[in-house]
Amino acid sequence: MAATAAKRKTSRAGAPGGASTAVLETRPRLRRAQRSLASGPAKPRRWASPRGLPNALTLACLGLGFLAALAAGKGERDNALGLLAVAALADSLAGFSAQGWSLASDLGAELDSLAALMVWGVAPALLAYNNGLDTLGGWGLALAGLTAVSAAWRLCRGDVQGGRDRYQGLPLPVAGLALVSAVAWPLPVPWVAGLILALCGAQLSPWTWPRRPMSRLVAVPLLLSLAFAAAGVNAAWLLPGVAALVWALLVPFQTRRS
Repeated sequence: MAATAAKRKTSRAGAPGGASTAVLETRPRLRRAQRSLASGPAKPRRWASPRGLPNALTLACLGLGFLAALAAGKGERDNALGLLAVAALADSLAGFSAQGWSLASDLGAELDSLAALMVWGVAPALLAYNNGLDTLGGWGLALAGLTAVSAAWRLCRGDVQGGRDRYQGLPLPVAGLALVSAVAWPLPVPWVAGLILALCGAQLSPWTWPRRPMSRLVAVPLLLSLAFAAAGVNAAWLLPGVAALVWALLVPFQTRRS
């Protein structure tokens, strides 16, 4: 045992340059520290801060809208309604986070347009067609196509008029909420067809609606209703649908902003 201990001491003392084993072990750490100092201060992770939250929520909204359109195309009405409710919640949270933290960006605006077209244009059109409009034959197909085309036209026109306080045409979320609510109850097919004509006419019309944020007094009940709808309570779509129709009818007659 004594000979082994002496041999270990001799091997440590015989290290190059007379350095001890402890010093040799610290050299890699020193090199790593020098490299980190040379590369400058560590950059914060982009997704660690809320800066990327609005875009992430908007992407989630777009994906959920696509899944809702697939479910609607396969005739899965309840699944499509639930996915649209979750997509609406994600869309609302994206808007609140972008405005509350001043995180709006050009990329976010483009993503929001794509998500709005999918959630409030394409998916409601497929949902309405496979839940009553298909019984109208070619007329029902034309109404479904008109829903998607009107949404795209209104969306592009709104993007061009981005710097104004008022926009021409009924906003996509308002028209989409009204149509999805009519299918969720469901209303009779002739009523749904008439509603589609009215909504599409309002989207294509030169009438103007103001751009204003939703008040908390209205936002909280709507979000709660959408949460119930996401849980599978289709009757919860009534409040968002009625609120959308009331807003569409009353807001254009309010005084214009200076």
